[in-house]
Amino acid sequence: MDYTQLIEIIATILIIIAVPLVSIPKRLGLWFMFYGQIFWCIFAYLKEQNFFLIQSVFLFFMNIFGLYNWKKKGIK
Repeated sequence: MDYTQLIEIIATILIIIAVPLVSIPKRLGLWFMFYGQIFWCIFAYLKEQNFFLIQSVFLFFMNIFGLYNWKKKGIK
């Protein structure tokens, strides 16, 4: 197993954990998504997948936006 495959596995696990938490809603889920997107960004960059990288960066910033808004609304 090479390191890019390990990055892909970590990112997948983080997102799988995040989705049910976000649907509750719990801010912890957005934190898992936040870190999962960091791993997806790294993976896309290393694999030279430019469109996937653009998508991952966009979703990364959407997670930051969500964390900010959910904090304002008092979602824990």
